[in-house]
Amino acid sequence: MSAHLPVDPTVVSGERKPKRRRRRPKEGFLRKDDAFDVSLGGDTDLREEKTEFEGEDNRVKWVRNLTSSPLKKVWKEFQENKNYKPTLYTLHAYEKNESKNRYNDVLCMDSTRVRLKARRDYDDYIHASWITMPDKQKYICTQGPIAETVDDFWHMVFTEKSNVIVMLCSFVEGNHEKCYPYFHGVLDAPTTYGKMYTVTMVECFDSDPTRTILHKLLQLEVLGVRTKVHHLAYGGWPDHTAPTTPLPVVVLLKLARMLAAGNPITVHCSAGIGRSATFIGIDYAVQNILRNPDTSMLDMLKDLRNQRFHAIQSAIQYTFLHLCIIEVFIEDGVVKCEGNVKKFFDAYSRMLKKYKKACEQSAEEATKNIKR
Repeated sequence: MSAHLPVDPTVVSGERKPKRRRRRPKEGFLRKDDAFDVSLGGDTDLREEKTEFEGEDNRVKWVRNLTSSPLKKVWKEFQENKNYKPTLYTLHAYEKNESKNRYNDVLCMDSTRVRLKARRDYDDYIHASWITMPDKQKYICTQGPIAETVDDFWHMVFTEKSNVIVMLCSFVEGNHEKCYPYFHGVLDAPTTYGKMYTVTMVECFDSDPTRTILHKLLQLEVLGVRTKVHHLAYGGWPDHTAPTTPLPVVVLLKLARMLAAGNPITVHCSAGIGRSATFIGIDYAVQNILRNPDTSMLDMLKDLRNQRFHAIQSAIQYTFLHLCIIEVFIEDGVVKCEGNVKKFFDAYSRMLKKYKKACEQSAEEATKNIKR
């Protein structure tokens, strides 16, 4: 990637002014009530089960400590701390750029926001936050682009040298736009966004053994400078909830890190706080556990929210995060899915089914109320 962004000639001439955009009503994103029964998974007897572990490194110790208690303890831990937010923060840029925010109740803090490079102060905002790993790998956790911000999105990807984009939503879900189409899904069909950013899908790969990840290679051209960006899309993660199995998500994470080769990884869903932050949280948690088996998941939740406001939106996503961490260690070959670990996974399956059923009933009730 080029180290410098070619300067926009309209900025140099001083002709670029803050755009006056018509305000449009914004829908809220955050669920008002996530108080489902914490006993969804049910109690299981998790004592005297040690055969699923092959060693005693930090990963094994952490999994043993986790699975020695019922899964509902994880759910309850989130519910008791779901309203946590940083004690000190400002929202100046977020408040000045209402038209660039997809939702009116998903905040973006000044302290960790991604500032668009080579832009004037009044035009450097995008609803995106930096999240940094213990090994210094950086993630850009961002909302799905809207029509008004597609050029800002590609500007960010180019200037930050992000060569991997992870997309955890579909463009449309349930007749609602979750993300504006920011590239044309046809091979060799260039599309220009704004004045400077031309994106072309140049190749599709079959690189996922789980057959759930769409891997495409995009060419981004900015004023004659071309660079390649890997686009990894996973559509098996419904909004506000979680996938049925963690394996595809773990495969996706490993693929993203391999392709990024140390460059920032851009991750988005719709709001950029639930699915995206949970995905990034896997890497963050695993690295911390490798250093300390007594790592507190609650502390990690707070660390993530200190970097991305509202990070990890629901108890089911927080619970799924734990399953993903175990799956990483299973893939590492140090933990087996048997004994307490298998019971943990089985409890999650029951929990997810009941959670989805409760969500469906809640949606049906809301629809009935609207029709009355």
